[in-house]
Amino acid sequence: APPLPKLKTYAYADIRPYATTTKVFLVLTGIATLACMVATLLQWELFTHGAFTEQEGDASDKLMLTTGILRLIAYVIAGICLIAWTYRAHVNARSQGVFGLTLEPGLYACSYLIPFVNFWLPFQGMKELWTHALGQKLLFQVKPLKRHRQLYIQQ
Repeated sequence: APPLPKLKTYAYADIRPYATTTKVFLVLTGIATLACMVATLLQWELFTHGAFTEQEGDASDKLMLTTGILRLIAYVIAGICLIAWTYRAHVNARSQGVFGLTLEPGLYACSYLIPFVNFWLPFQGMKELWTHALGQKLLFQVKPLKRHRQLYIQQ
């Protein structure tokens, strides 16, 4: 008989630093978004008051650029942290002996970056963690295609 393939082993690591960092950068993204909104409001005020000097225009442009860059940086770092957190959660679940997770942790983590796949695969991964690792029932079931077919057939 041929030898059985080796199962991949996963090491457990504390997930709290990933969660905390992600939460901090999501809050910073929200603050940066509010700063962008305030900068836009100030620029609108400048434009609607009629004539303005070149220095006022340059200052407004620099403010918009700065807040936009800060928002982008916070958003990118929050996204990277979220991907790392997702990966670590899937690795930890496997290291604790959870069965029923269909894909590898790396694929779930990278699914946030793949166009169109990012619409359902991250949700599927979180749903599997919730149901298999925590043993919790979902609060709702998502079956849009089946429901859509039922509505179409009824017409």
